[in-house]
Amino acid sequence: MLMPKASLRTEAETVFGDDFSLQQIRQVDGSDDDNGGGAFDDSSEDSSDDDAGDYGGYDFGQRVLWHWEHRKSKIGHDYAITGWALSVMADIHHDVDERIDEDNGKHRDAIERVVKRLHEPPCPNTHPEVLGKDEGAIVDMFWNEFKAFRNRTHPFHEPSRWATPDALAGRSHLWHEKYSLPRTAVLGYVACRVTSKLGGIGPAERSWAGVKQIKDGKRSHLGSDSTEKRAILLVTAKIKEAKIRRDIMEKIDASGPDAMFGDDDINFDLQLENFGVDTSVLRQPVVQRIFRAWVEDWEQEDRRVNDPVAEARLLTKYKNLVFNDPDTGTTMSIWDKNMEFWRGKSNGWMVIATSADDNVEDEPFALEVVCDLIGQTQQIDGVKIIHKQVDEVTIEDDE
Repeated sequence: MLMPKASLRTEAETVFGDDFSLQQIRQVDGSDDDNGGGAFDDSSEDSSDDDAGDYGGYDFGQRVLWHWEHRKSKIGHDYAITGWALSVMADIHHDVDERIDEDNGKHRDAIERVVKRLHEPPCPNTHPEVLGKDEGAIVDMFWNEFKAFRNRTHPFHEPSRWATPDALAGRSHLWHEKYSLPRTAVLGYVACRVTSKLGGIGPAERSWAGVKQIKDGKRSHLGSDSTEKRAILLVTAKIKEAKIRRDIMEKIDASGPDAMFGDDDINFDLQLENFGVDTSVLRQPVVQRIFRAWVEDWEQEDRRVNDPVAEARLLTKYKNLVFNDPDTGTTMSIWDKNMEFWRGKSNGWMVIATSADDNVEDEPFALEVVCDLIGQTQQIDGVKIIHKQVDEVTIEDDE
């Protein structure tokens, strides 16, 4: 969105200073224009005095430059500078050689701040040479190792290490994990942390998605500190949940549809029936989940408590189970994300049932009702339904 004339002029003076003129802005990128490589030409016939006057005398290129000056401190922060300096890509390596000492060493100051920050107690860097060292000694060790890294001297002297796929593809964190972390006391520890962070827009989009889940309804006026803490907890929980799902998907599956077994392998039973073993029992699916089809005593207490812990305990019992709704005749599934709390003497936590049919709306069910319906419905393999009077005694005897 283009800024009004007064606002643009006022903020430009704030960023550049009162004495910063348009001519000085032009001089910043004047060399590119002289060589014919500039993106914009002030003398272009397409530009008009009217357009420039609408925005305080700034043309498009100058407004882009102003916005960059206004925000570059947010983009070029200390961690980004340190990651740039420790990159193993050849082009960036040369760029660091040319610019590491510019502006009176401001890049080196930013790197030192990161090194100090990452070694604040309690510090996870347990290298023997770091233990007991003060802040100045740790920074000095880093610069000694950084000099060897830039000059490719010991322990970075092997040319083959700089031609690995990780170095060519810019996977600096993997390269440092293999070649810097085992051979240095400080640089490898710092490099693995600053070069492994995603610098694209993806993390920001995921964080914003977490904020939108938090600031909803009555929570739309949460303060910034509370929103930040809640977003960190939510996104961290989502990442852990994704890792758990990934581990489940990547584990060796000997019974699913993708298992690498034929009919002969499945039917092979070592002729155990010759030894009096009931092989039909062995072929039954392993019980991974037991559902007690009644409202248990601990549920009676938790269902009245409007608390996330009580909700999570109840949801663990009911989530992802299915039942047939007698009113609509459709198969419903218990939603695994959250429940619904109804206030009132005979109410409390209700499960939310969803259907694959778009014409059937989500509906809350009381625990007594859903226990009875789930107990009458066939579940997936691995889920065993037990009833209070008969099966409960059987399962306790088996245990």
